[in-house]
Amino acid sequence: MAEVVQKITHKLFTQPLDEKIVRDIRKETELLLPDVKRLLIAEVITKVRSSLAEDDHKTLITVKLVCTGCPTLHESLAVCLEEIILACTHILHTLHTEDYSNHLCFNVAAKALHGMLQYVLPKIFHHLEKPKITNLLETVYFSLFLTLTSDKLPSEYALVIAMSFNITLAYLKSENVKAEFFSILFAINKLGMNKIQKDSKHSVEEIFTLRSESLKFQGEKFRCVKPSRLIVLLLHGLFNSGVQWIYNEGSWHDINTRSKATVEECPSTCQHSEQNAVSLEYAIISHAQTQMQKDDHNEDDGNIFLYEIYSLIKSLCKGAATFTFQAFQVLQVWLSSVRKLGSRIQQDSSHVWPGKAGKGQQDFIPNNHPSGKLIFAVQSTSQDTVFHLLNSNWENPSKGVSDVVYSCMVELLELHEDGVPGRAKDLATGILAALVSSAAWSSKSTYPPLALAISYVTPREALALQPTLPAGLVRSLSVNHLAPAGAAVYKMILGQLVFCLWFEYFFIVVCEALHGDRLTQQHVLSLWLPTTLHHYPDLHIQLLSACQDTTAGWVARMAILRVARSLGIFSLKEHDGALNQMAVTSYEKKLITANKVQSNIKEFSEIMENFSSRPMSSDDDDDDDDDKDTQGELSSLSVMSYIESAVNHLNEAVRGEALSLLCNTQKTSQPVSLEESNYIKLFFKFNMNIDSMPFRQNIKKCYKALIVRLRDASAAELKKLSFRATTVGDCSTEFLRKYKASPVLKVNIELVVWFIKLFHYNLAIDGNYQRRILSLQLLKETLLAFYEKKNSLTYSLTKRYMTVCTYINLTSENIIYHENVQNSQQVTDLTLPCTLEMLLFSCMDEMDDIRQEAEYVLEILKSSHSVLSFTEAEKWLRLGLTLCNSARSSEAESGAVLLKVISSLCCNTDHDVSTLLKTMDLSFESGNLINFLFVRVEKQFLAAQKSLLEAARCAPLHGSLLALGRCLFEGAQAIAVPFEDMQDILQRLTDLMVQMVEFMLSKLACVSPNGSAIAPSFAEMGAAVEVIIKECEGSLEEPPGAQPATSHGGHEDTQEQDEDNYEDNSLSEDHMLILSCCWQTLKICCTVSSMCVSQWLNYFSEVLLEKVLRSVVVRVLTGTRHKGAIEGARTAYSQICQVLLNTNSKIGQLVYKQVREILDQLREGVRTSVTRRAAGMAMMIQAACGAAPQTNALLINETIISLLSITETEYEEKSTTDSPPVLALHVLHSLVSHAPLAYHLMYHIPAITATCLQAFTTDSWALRNAALQLYAAAVPRMVGQKKVREDSSTLNSLTAPEFLFRHPVLVDSLLHLLSNSEDARETHQSFSHFMDMKMKERTGCKNEQLSIKISSSIVPVLSLVARLSPGTELQQNKELNDTLSKFCQVTNRLLGSPVYTIRRLSSLAIVALTPVEQTHFYINNILHVLRIPEVASTNMIHGNLFALKSFLQTYPKLIYDQHLKDNIVATLSWLMEANNKCPIIDALVLNIFILLQVSITVDMKPLDPFQPGMAEYLQNFTTIKIEHNFKDTVEKVLLSEHELEDPCIEHVIDSFKIHSDGSWRCKIEALLWQRLEDKPIIQRALLPIMKLLCALLEFDDSLNCVPSEKCIKKLLILLQGCYGTKAASLTLVVIAHIFNKLQDNQWFGNEVKSDMFFAFSKTISLYSEPASTDDYRLAASKALKISVKGLLYFHEDVDSAYKELLIVACTKLLQDEDSNIRDSACQIVFSFLDSDHANERNISKQTLLDMKNFSWQPHSKVLLHPNLALLEFAKIIVRRCVCTSDWSMLRVIWKICSGQYNCNFSLLYMSKSSLFESHTMNSYEEPKQLSQTLAKAMLDTLAEAPATVVQNSIPNWLQEEGEILNKNGEILGKLASQQTQLATQKKLFTATSIHIIALETLLSLGNIFNIPVNLSSPITWNSSCFCTLLDIHKEYKGTIL
Repeated sequence: MAEVVQKITHKLFTQPLDEKIVRDIRKETELLLPDVKRLLIAEVITKVRSSLAEDDHKTLITVKLVCTGCPTLHESLAVCLEEIILACTHILHTLHTEDYSNHLCFNVAAKALHGMLQYVLPKIFHHLEKPKITNLLETVYFSLFLTLTSDKLPSEYALVIAMSFNITLAYLKSENVKAEFFSILFAINKLGMNKIQKDSKHSVEEIFTLRSESLKFQGEKFRCVKPSRLIVLLLHGLFNSGVQWIYNEGSWHDINTRSKATVEECPSTCQHSEQNAVSLEYAIISHAQTQMQKDDHNEDDGNIFLYEIYSLIKSLCKGAATFTFQAFQVLQVWLSSVRKLGSRIQQDSSHVWPGKAGKGQQDFIPNNHPSGKLIFAVQSTSQDTVFHLLNSNWENPSKGVSDVVYSCMVELLELHEDGVPGRAKDLATGILAALVSSAAWSSKSTYPPLALAISYVTPREALALQPTLPAGLVRSLSVNHLAPAGAAVYKMILGQLVFCLWFEYFFIVVCEALHGDRLTQQHVLSLWLPTTLHHYPDLHIQLLSACQDTTAGWVARMAILRVARSLGIFSLKEHDGALNQMAVTSYEKKLITANKVQSNIKEFSEIMENFSSRPMSSDDDDDDDDDKDTQGELSSLSVMSYIESAVNHLNEAVRGEALSLLCNTQKTSQPVSLEESNYIKLFFKFNMNIDSMPFRQNIKKCYKALIVRLRDASAAELKKLSFRATTVGDCSTEFLRKYKASPVLKVNIELVVWFIKLFHYNLAIDGNYQRRILSLQLLKETLLAFYEKKNSLTYSLTKRYMTVCTYINLTSENIIYHENVQNSQQVTDLTLPCTLEMLLFSCMDEMDDIRQEAEYVLEILKSSHSVLSFTEAEKWLRLGLTLCNSARSSEAESGAVLLKVISSLCCNTDHDVSTLLKTMDLSFESGNLINFLFVRVEKQFLAAQKSLLEAARCAPLHGSLLALGRCLFEGAQAIAVPFEDMQDILQRLTDLMVQMVEFMLSKLACVSPNGSAIAPSFAEMGAAVEVIIKECEGSLEEPPGAQPATSHGGHEDTQEQDEDNYEDNSLSEDHMLILSCCWQTLKICCTVSSMCVSQWLNYFSEVLLEKVLRSVVVRVLTGTRHKGAIEGARTAYSQICQVLLNTNSKIGQLVYKQVREILDQLREGVRTSVTRRAAGMAMMIQAACGAAPQTNALLINETIISLLSITETEYEEKSTTDSPPVLALHVLHSLVSHAPLAYHLMYHIPAITATCLQAFTTDSWALRNAALQLYAAAVPRMVGQKKVREDSSTLNSLTAPEFLFRHPVLVDSLLHLLSNSEDARETHQSFSHFMDMKMKERTGCKNEQLSIKISSSIVPVLSLVARLSPGTELQQNKELNDTLSKFCQVTNRLLGSPVYTIRRLSSLAIVALTPVEQTHFYINNILHVLRIPEVASTNMIHGNLFALKSFLQTYPKLIYDQHLKDNIVATLSWLMEANNKCPIIDALVLNIFILLQVSITVDMKPLDPFQPGMAEYLQNFTTIKIEHNFKDTVEKVLLSEHELEDPCIEHVIDSFKIHSDGSWRCKIEALLWQRLEDKPIIQRALLPIMKLLCALLEFDDSLNCVPSEKCIKKLLILLQGCYGTKAASLTLVVIAHIFNKLQDNQWFGNEVKSDMFFAFSKTISLYSEPASTDDYRLAASKALKISVKGLLYFHEDVDSAYKELLIVACTKLLQDEDSNIRDSACQIVFSFLDSDHANERNISKQTLLDMKNFSWQPHSKVLLHPNLALLEFAKIIVRRCVCTSDWSMLRVIWKICSGQYNCNFSLLYMSKSSLFESHTMNSYEEPKQLSQTLAKAMLDTLAEAPATVVQNSIPNWLQEEGEILNKNGEILGKLASQQTQLATQKKLFTATSIHIIALETLLSLGNIFNIPVNLSSPITWNSSCFCTLLDIHKEYKGTIL
């Protein structure tokens, strides 16, 4: 017995205790005998009392767990009740009396106290002495109240405190607890309004003497309570505490008796027949409806607390506040309590009716049930119902509120279900009908209640009742913010729907979505498809059969296969290419064949019907498995062909989905097959340089899954084969032989090694940015798959995958990673011998992210086998220090990174950095790299003080200072610095940076009259720089040949100068050097300050920290206007504030102090220029407020209140400086536009908006401008961000119920402003405090002019109102409709405003606020106004026409209402009469007729062509005539003098596709040529003609009419570009059509043709250059697509030099920087496909016979992406050369391959880099990759050709090209002999790479044609080093790179 007791007490008080142990103790104690239990209880009492004195924290943990988990021991805790409670209250009280930061102890005490009050006290409460327990509870009560109202209360424990407080209140004031609770609410309300100081003892006692005031408070129905977080917390604790007094007010017996008497008064209750029973039921319901129609304030609820408190809860939920989410949680638990109340009513009601209750008696119960109350009504016209409250908050911006609203709605429906069984389903059916009928699919508020309704109705019934539901759900997929909401509804439906019903309702809409726009398709593939295939696995075959051969269809096809494979439905296997195709059944063909996809859905349905109707025989059963196997094999085979086409597809989305299909599987250890490996290699080989960020992100995601799959599959196979070798010595040749025989290892390991070598190869400096960054990122993912992080500093190989790495080390040597590169480098632990060198050079890249990725990879490999020798470390340190002296920011940053990395590697390899530094600088005595850099910065600063120009040229400060900061922030040596030394370094560094900041600011302000105290203007800074140059030029004696510090590479990475700053190209380089040095130094000082504070905060004293903030960062923010400097300072200040505000509160006060100082400066009118709007101050305040913790809104609240008060101050307008109100508005704008502050700004948005509205009416342009910017930022915070580009789209709107609910005060202000807009003086006085009648006299405005001016301030208000929408039918109620009606009424009066913008916005606002059911009513009102021209003014007519047009555009289905259409046409007909002289109105009427699709019979009015609106009138008139009489109208227009406008032309072009009458089109073409010939050369006259010609020639296969010689000459003139880019571009396309379609015998002589071809080819060559405009390059691409095949193949009389220009242009366009132009150029390659064998022209029969097995046609029948298209294009040209034995075009391909068009080797001597050298014109182009591609195309194609054909006619230019290569080789040899390492010489490296490729290619060509080529250039690569050449003096033997 004693052992059991001792064991249990030991667990409770000695061992660490958790919930599981307590549960075990509970089981043990329940089995104990009574005597043992008593002994145990006594022992526990003793232990509790003794341990409370020793360790109260441990004891309270035990108490907390025992209270909730072991009821048996509650008796022991009851004995110690007083001691435990006092211990808890003591700990809680410390939170209020001192800054108690030990939250763990507080948490334990709070939960222990709650456990005692909740579980222990109720058992003994009635046995305790009342005075004693009362005193104890009062003590607890005081302590909890002080804790609850403390600002230091942690939010995570607040609910427990509130629950305990309410429990204590219920015990302490059990007699009248409700009145006491009201008094507490009133006291807390006073406390929140600062009417009571809770620190005063008198005030605490006063809280309990508010009984009389609480009665007054109660009578006011909580209207005087101001919503606050504390009120929310108290109510939340009340409803979660489980106290019963909230249910016990009133007697249910009395209530039901009164109700029963009411029922008995009904005459129908006298009979007991079935009929009378029905009458009884009717009487009860009628009485209930009568009661519900009464005002809720007059309802007799029996004084029930839960009903009374609703008004307070509603006020807490209403509006925007930081506690909104918690307020809705209170609403949820309140609804749960109401449901409990309803259960109690039902239980008590059973005692009212004696005996067995009849039908009428049972039906009477809902009358008393809460569901019968008005506030719980679901369909009510009242705005005060819970249902309306919930429906107004589906889109509440507070995080998590929408989920709570959904739960509340469930509780509400369940409440009705409790009252009347089955009622919830009826209500849900009504909700479903209302939602679907309103068709508000563009509102997010539709989807959550829709899901809720369907969950009650069931999906089957919902679809039967509302068959349009699937189509509505699909509409959600077209918008990002709606797609997840719609997907949630779809998934809920899917879970309860059988396949046949899904196929009936969803199959068609899903197939349409799969082929919809990109966004719809993306959402259906990501959100709908996985869930669909998970429920219906076999559906993927049907979906594949429905995929079309379009881009969208290919994306869908790959995505379906990807999802099916990831779910295990489908798998790829190895296939035999000779699979018997005869096994394919006709049914399978219909499912798989892709060229009949358009009819596949219908065919599939017919097949399924026939198949289902056919009886199943026994033979069918026997053959079922065989059929499945055949289908599986065929399906997989077809899939592989799909994958091959998809991997090569032009569209990036198709290729991305194909890669995802190949990489992702259901099991991560599934091996990669050989076919998959080949396709994966093909993809990565040709897609590493794509410049699409989403595409590269998808590649990274897929590769991450792939490398894990390769790793796991290889590890599993090695484990299966029992491979346990860990070193090379463990293996022999025989040992490895059996492992190499494994196909899994062969394919998967080879692919891993191939990737490693490919990434290294791609990191050469000649690659474009996309290739290098992606290769680094994928290399990092490869290493992270095998390496694990041991600690915060080092990585190591994971033990589990050590065998895989070992196997790679043993077998990786001979794996080739590129066709043109034979490399036998050994892979060691996933690295190559050159990896370290490659990464170090990548750390010097000009792009930031490449440096960061390289640095990250080096961190992973820091502990690997890559060792840095002492000599190499010295070389890299020296290079890093040299780079730090560069004036370029990118190179200086590279030097800083390099120094930090090398120092880290030296520490890892035990190299002494001090020794290395000593060898480089003999003056350096001792110390580490930090001391070295500090001394270096000091010396450079001294030199700058002597001569800033010399310092800027040779040794600017920012590089060395940044290196010092990086070493302090991340360097390994900084960790070893002692505390005192680090403090000294930080002190010295701070002093030095303060001096540097003041020096630079003083230099920039040296000519400013105010000095550096006030930020100088840009002009003053420019003048100061010129003064500095003049001062320094006299003291500088520049040595001969000296150059400024510039780049070691070929490109520049200077930060873009500000748009206001130094855009003049005449600025000298010295000027730019000094300016760059100054602002870069200022920026780096701030950056280093943030680094030091972030890393070494504990080493800073408060004084030093304030000095860093004030004298460095804030000084830069307020002392300069240079954008680069203040942006860098803003970033640094934000980081520092984030560190300070999230640590010690005392240190964080520095931020508060500085913000207050800045606000004081703004209030005092600090001098700031109007050009920057106090940008530094705004940035500083934004950074400080944005860095504040989310839980603490004190700083942001104080700041906004102060800024709003500044906007109300009086000021004097000045022309050169901004006034305080203007600056305050700009600072507010920066805060409102800052996304992290959106949560805290919700409460302030109404006040901010009101301030803007007030500022709109002022005279000051600066104030109006600032208010307009602020207003533009505030509106999205109120109504949400724009979802689509079109402003008038309902997707951009917020429902009016939600807006009214969140901003009720603002709604009144807006309505008041709009209501008084017609009275200019009243509006003037209402919204402008400082404008009076004297202003009117001063401006000299008339009353009408003043009215127009005041009305113009209405525009921002109308723009906000136009963003609203009526919402769904569920959200409608009487109060809302009344408010909307008021808005419509006042807005309707504005339709006659003299301001055009007001009329337009008013029309949009009226449409936005009109409910769908009232659309016809408002349209009839508009038509009524338009019927009476005498009453309406011109402006009123125009405004109403605008509104009518908006209605027709918003609701397109209105045009199908024939009665409405006829009414509109009849009403507007008088406006088309000749007496109406307003073209603007005429144009608008015609626009309405176009929308209605009606014709007109009137003729065009003879109006002045220069009259406003006439152009639009002519355009609309022509358009409507073309629509209804196309042919005649086009002919008339072409024969008339009128010109077609652009919209008309587009309409005509679309109509060309429909009207295929050949004779008529021939006539139109002749008219166009004639018009071109007759019209003068004027751009406006010729552009329409050229557009129509282009369209017409594109539709026709041949020329119907030959242009005259005069037309040809005009085309040549237009081609010169003198008449605009568009005209020249269109002319180029027209000429291309002429070349393509005009026969040889139709030309006007060879001279005309030659001249035209000369101009065409020259123009194509010029337009295809990277320096030309996008329009020109795109036009060149289109023209080549049309004509290049014919010009190259069939025009033998054309000079080969012109053909050369065309080929070169094609290659340039395929490498264009613009992806759209590259994709267009791919059409050029596709144009070479010809099904009529026209390519056989000009080829001899003997050649065709010899080439019968040679495929001279392009291999691909689909559009290839640009990289593959380039390869295919070169192959096409070479094939043509082979077929015709004409090698001239082969020479062109060779010239491009050898770099003769883009590499001028003679200019390499003169290569000189400038500080501000611009980037290359085409950053996408890769010359080396181009050479490799063309070399591969030539050699592969010639290798495929028959030898007899190739050797019959050989090119005669090979020797000549060899001589050219030898000359270039001599130049490269001389340059390379000076430096074999080319990693920093991009131009030289590229030229060398191209030259080496050309050497090998020319040798191979000589071997193919059997021609000896003499090459003497001895240049080859050193394969063991990165970008390094071998000894160039060896004899060249043709070694391949």
